[in-house]
Amino acid sequence: MKIIILGAGQVGRSVANALASEANDITVVDQNDALLQELQNRLDLGTVKGHAGQPDVLRRAGAEDADMILAVTNSDETNMVACQVAYTLFHTPTKIARVRAQGYLDHPELFEAGAFPVDVLISPEQLVTDYILKLIEFPGALQVLDFAGRHGLKPVISGGAEAWMVADRLAEAGVPVLIDPLLNLPGDFDELGARLDNAAILHAAGVTIAFTGTDMHNARRLRQSAGNAVAGGLPYEAGLAAITVNPAVIFELGDDRGTIEIGSRADLVVWSGDPLEVTTAADQVVIGGMQMDMVSRQTLLRDRYLEADPGKPRAYIKP
Repeated sequence: MKIIILGAGQVGRSVANALASEANDITVVDQNDALLQELQNRLDLGTVKGHAGQPDVLRRAGAEDADMILAVTNSDETNMVACQVAYTLFHTPTKIARVRAQGYLDHPELFEAGAFPVDVLISPEQLVTDYILKLIEFPGALQVLDFAGRHGLKPVISGGAEAWMVADRLAEAGVPVLIDPLLNLPGDFDELGARLDNAAILHAAGVTIAFTGTDMHNARRLRQSAGNAVAGGLPYEAGLAAITVNPAVIFELGDDRGTIEIGSRADLVVWSGDPLEVTTAADQVVIGGMQMDMVSRQTLLRDRYLEADPGKPRAYIKP
């Protein structure tokens, strides 16, 4: 492809570095001899010294048979005039212009075929603004999706306080989310949209979820978190799955974990009632098919102080 780059400033040099190859015939136009010489010393391209908006300069640069003109000088007016000249005199198929002044950008009709025929507008300031707005409007989950897509990774979103905002995108991409169902108050700017029905919204969209938010010492509290998620609108079965089969699926532990069925590992708990209720206790724990001893420091303390003796202070019962 034959490409003319108007302007050897920072943007022009960056574009030249990216496009210069055997497949592209690049010519750079600028009025600065030093910049043009520096480019010619490093890259396989042609240079023309002159004003980018003048027809004779564009002709010397090869505009008559160019496929594309990128007008990226420091002058908006020069860039627009160059595109007009390329369109009117040389019928250049693709014309790209760098325009920074908001006064021009506020009137897109200026860049139509009947005015300044610019096919693509480049506004660095506007691109930065749009990116910042995107970061504010959408959570970091979208950045994870973009990064994973570019590098061929299988992501898992951990945290995801605002994941409900992009639940459909996460479901479409098949990305699971680890969340704290109790998080509804923002601790930083990544959690401004935190809400208690986050889990319910994600599940309804088809996202595989699991619960986190507690350290290893307090892992027993995960069922309390699941119960709160159910209170927030998550179906009961989905709340139970989020602390059993879903973690096994997310971390690819195998089909024999997280379920109670023939062929699965015999890792299970027999509860005294609803496992998602705080007052329910584990009557029996089975790991790998072996029943665990249910005596613990907590049960010993319970048995020691359970029977009250009115004749003694409570601390002296069953020494």
